[in-house]
Amino acid sequence: MRNSAITLCSTFVNELNEQSVILQGVKRVKLALCNEETQLSLKFLLLLKEIIEWIYLDGDSAKIDIKRKLFLDRVTLDIDYEQPLLNELPIVANNAFEQAKERYNFVMLERRDAYAKELTNLLKDLKAQSDLYSSKVRSLLGNLTRDVLAGILLIGFTMFTKFTEIEKLSRYENIINIIFCGLAIYFTASAITQAIIDTSDLILSRVELNHWCKCTSEVIPKKELKNHIRKTLNPRIIVTIIIYILLMILYALIIFATWNFPSIWNEIFK
Repeated sequence: MRNSAITLCSTFVNELNEQSVILQGVKRVKLALCNEETQLSLKFLLLLKEIIEWIYLDGDSAKIDIKRKLFLDRVTLDIDYEQPLLNELPIVANNAFEQAKERYNFVMLERRDAYAKELTNLLKDLKAQSDLYSSKVRSLLGNLTRDVLAGILLIGFTMFTKFTEIEKLSRYENIINIIFCGLAIYFTASAITQAIIDTSDLILSRVELNHWCKCTSEVIPKKELKNHIRKTLNPRIIVTIIIYILLMILYALIIFATWNFPSIWNEIFK
């Protein structure tokens, strides 16, 4: 019975050897394992078996740690540190087991409430992240439209309102080159600036999300966190990257067209 009790105890204590055992509960306690006065019964062994089954029943490492901690907390409060563990455990085990079960139900209820709250906050944050990607795409598209319209208005008011005949434009080739090269430089600067600002905003927001996820990992499993991010955010990231690439290609075409517009104009009307 003594060997059976030692074997069963080894499944929930923190450290155990032939001479001593260490319990990490409310206090870190080191005491002897047993002595010549140790008396054990079959009823106590069956109780230890029931306690171990309760601790390891779920197979979830987080729940196992909580149950084991709650039981050892109560044991370290009740036992006499001057006596061996197997002398004291039969006295306190049943009470410690009952209180651990009650406290576990309360702890899990708190964790469920915290889980629901943190999950709600996570989904809100993921929605905000998703909206941020959408807003960056809309912003780039709006700015592209603004740049093109500004270029058209600039050309219209600075050139075509002053020249009534297309043939006369050839006399001002240098001015035309300067205007369109300036437009090309403006489009380039606008595209680069927007890309840098948008990318930095998205990277910063992703860093903040990862930091927040680390803070909530005690309540929500990391695997579940990654799964929510993968299902919610990753599709939006992929769509945003594709649209961004297309818009940047469109910017590149506009830049190429404005930079080479004088030569294109001459080819058309030569």
